[in-house]
Amino acid sequence: MKSLILSVLVTATAMAADFRRDEVQRLDWGPYKTVWLEDDRYPVATVSIYFADGALRDGAREAGQAQTAFDLLMSGTPKYKQADLSSFFDFYGVDFGHSVTHEYGVLTFSALVKDLPAVVERFCHVVREANYPRKELVTHKQRVISRFRNLPSNHAALAERAFRAVMMKGSSYEYPVEGSIASIELMQPAQLQQRWARLRDEAVKRFYIKGPREALFIKDKFLQECGWKTASSASYKLRNPLSGMGHKIFFVPVPGANQAQVRMGRYLAGTEARDPDERMSLAADYLGGGFTSQLVQKVRVQRGLTYSVGAYASLQAEYGRAGINTFTKNETVAELLALIREILKTNSSAAGIKVEDLTHMKSYVVGNYPFTFEGSDKFLAQLMQLDHLGEPMEKLYLFPQRINALTGKELAEAIGRMFTWEEQVIVVVGDPSIRSQLEKFRQVEVVRPETLL
Repeated sequence: MKSLILSVLVTATAMAADFRRDEVQRLDWGPYKTVWLEDDRYPVATVSIYFADGALRDGAREAGQAQTAFDLLMSGTPKYKQADLSSFFDFYGVDFGHSVTHEYGVLTFSALVKDLPAVVERFCHVVREANYPRKELVTHKQRVISRFRNLPSNHAALAERAFRAVMMKGSSYEYPVEGSIASIELMQPAQLQQRWARLRDEAVKRFYIKGPREALFIKDKFLQECGWKTASSASYKLRNPLSGMGHKIFFVPVPGANQAQVRMGRYLAGTEARDPDERMSLAADYLGGGFTSQLVQKVRVQRGLTYSVGAYASLQAEYGRAGINTFTKNETVAELLALIREILKTNSSAAGIKVEDLTHMKSYVVGNYPFTFEGSDKFLAQLMQLDHLGEPMEKLYLFPQRINALTGKELAEAIGRMFTWEEQVIVVVGDPSIRSQLEKFRQVEVVRPETLL
């Protein structure tokens, strides 16, 4: 068994040692840092535009503007209606995608290389002329607001929204990227045009291209016809969350809920969110990153208190979150919380870390690591994230050996730092009848579902 584990570690490390290193090139596209990942397997090109501007710039009152500006970018221009744009891009088989975080936004499109001249021309027209027709915005607002109002019936989604609102209270990250009913109702076409103009003309941008060399001929058309500009780098005075949130349990009562959704974790500020992130990754996986992790084995397998439990360390440039997600029956919520508390305290001490468990988890983490960026799309996303964090590409290749070098003491210290029970912000969504169980652990503060929408 030991030889098998060693073989997995060596093989995975070797796979990651120089994966795609020679296929990545940094291109000179004027003021825009551009990365090209050569991929000749298919005559398809993918272009991703990174904007160093996300929901942070919206502010609470305008929350959701960045997300909606991306959502409705293809909703129309003075020359083309949404139906015209959809018909055109569908004809060429163009695949669009976008994502928005508090810190940045990404817009992506893929097309056959032979179709790029026509596709880029129409895409750049939209970039310059998007006007967010009122009719399309009204339909979108109705759909989003309806989804928000239905959140109380989706207990897992409600728990996630409550967890951010409580954990991030008072911080720059308190409001959700997608906004709220109040902010969506206020949204107007002119505001979205202005928001998109700031993204297009002011945000620092980087371009990421995947495909054969022939795809690079779009450079002049893409830069000139889209009219990209960069005025300045966004600067924020970031606020940390309110202190003392770990002294209570925040309870969201939903009458008739047949399960208790549990979220717990804590905010990681500034450099704490990234120093060193290999330890944090291993700590999260050791607790709840796979079937053999501590939480899964003890909470699910041995006690049968839940079907799913996991831990994570989510890191960005300026902040991060460490957390645990799970659920249980109403009548076992107190037993669940007591067991998680015991697991966290045990594994916050080096004496509680078993050598065989640590060795096994290292093999799991390192063995799975190459698969997190085996596809060229995933690899390009990894490069984008490293650039966002200001980290060199070499970090990708050092991860396995850094994981293998970690000791039980370092793991316990990381768990103790991120998952100290006394500092865990706890949110529970469930039937009002479970409140008495929660009060055995901490003072309970009720959060009404309607205040989260």
